[in-house]
Amino acid sequence: MPVARHDGLNARLTTALRFTALALLAALAFLIVCQLAVATWLARENTWREALWARGETHWRWDFSQASNIVGKGSSGLANASFKQDGLHAIAPEDGAIGLSLALRGERIDVPAIGQVTLTLETSGAARVVLLVQRGATQPVWVETRIEAGSHELELTPAPTGDAPTESLQLQIYTTAGGRVVLHRLALHPVSHAPPKTIEATDAPTPERLLAFRDHVRLQSPSAPVIAPAPWQWPAQTLARGLPSASWLPWFSLVAALIAVAFALHRRLHAAEASSPRRAMLELCVALLPCAVLLLAGWPAREANFVAMLAFVCAGVSLFLWPVPQPTWRWFGNAIAWRDAMLATILIALLLTPLSWLPDAAATPSRSPERFWRYPLWALLQQAMLLIAIAPRCLLIARSHAPIAALLAGLAFALLHLPNFALMLATAAGGTLWAMLGFRHRALLPLATSHAILGLWLTHIAPAWLLRSAEVGGRFLMGE
Repeated sequence: MPVARHDGLNARLTTALRFTALALLAALAFLIVCQLAVATWLARENTWREALWARGETHWRWDFSQASNIVGKGSSGLANASFKQDGLHAIAPEDGAIGLSLALRGERIDVPAIGQVTLTLETSGAARVVLLVQRGATQPVWVETRIEAGSHELELTPAPTGDAPTESLQLQIYTTAGGRVVLHRLALHPVSHAPPKTIEATDAPTPERLLAFRDHVRLQSPSAPVIAPAPWQWPAQTLARGLPSASWLPWFSLVAALIAVAFALHRRLHAAEASSPRRAMLELCVALLPCAVLLLAGWPAREANFVAMLAFVCAGVSLFLWPVPQPTWRWFGNAIAWRDAMLATILIALLLTPLSWLPDAAATPSRSPERFWRYPLWALLQQAMLLIAIAPRCLLIARSHAPIAALLAGLAFALLHLPNFALMLATAAGGTLWAMLGFRHRALLPLATSHAILGLWLTHIAPAWLLRSAEVGGRFLMGE
């Protein structure tokens, strides 16, 4: 064998080994970070709930100042209602009945654990207040009382309705037609101040299994805290205690992201391109690390936080704005670019097909027709992020070594999908493939089409517990 051919074979073998080792190490790191993020979020949620329980309170409470407190479907008599800072203001319809389906955000209520119901409201006339629990087709009365006109702070003892959790809660108020009703607050209080016994997810080796176990427990015992398996409990508790949990953390991340945007604009205006591996690495870290820190700190805490979401968006925008040497990109590409993209799409789709054989005991995620026109637009935006903002920097970091640069781009792209471990693996593989094809053909639309097809195929065949409807960040944790 000629020496040149032998050296070339050794170089390719060395590249393949480095590529494989880096991919395996990254997959292990992804698993650790995702599991820690989920375990920390559960630890922080449990600590918050236990503190409420010790004060004789629960997280089941509604202040009626926002429409998100009720579910439109299942509510009635709200044609003349408005949400204000002090609560829900409503005018009773002709039949005098106002019915509210209270938002449980995917949970159930542990009815036997509730010992008192407090309700603050105002009525312009006499009224009957009824609280119903729903179990299947039955709606037994849980609380019922009559009140006169005026302001009331009611403390009510619920009637026994069985031991099973309730699937939904209905608040009904019957008064005279045209009567004014103002609902301020409703809260459920526990029978005992001692928090319920925790349940350990002993068989949950992945974040998806841990969250699926938590969801299963919540269906049977909604008030029971769920903790991660033993190897993850100590680091999760340490992170929950050590990382900031205050409300200023998302604001701090947003300010940091806005500063990054400002610096990026300044450098773009002065045409100062990132021309060194060190600067390219710094820019990627500035955009990606705040997202990971927020998730490891247990944010968003209990519901989607607008400030945290805005911080993520600004961090991504900064990547687009930092100037970086760019190749000439074509929107449509040529026939060869489309051929390679479609061949790769067919191959990956076939490799993903065995996911449909996994058991899926949970309800399947929503697959509304709107996904088929919304997701291609989202795929185009993500592909632009990958090929225009991330891949050129990875090419600098890898010193123009295309295979390693493509893998780095795929791994950086996967970090944007924290803490959905299964989706991170899929996007790391897909991102690497798309980056390699992008380096070769410089065409955006063929790869965006591939992204859209594979994304829709993956969410169609994968079980609900694995991807949790392909959500990321807080929505993946909360399963909403």
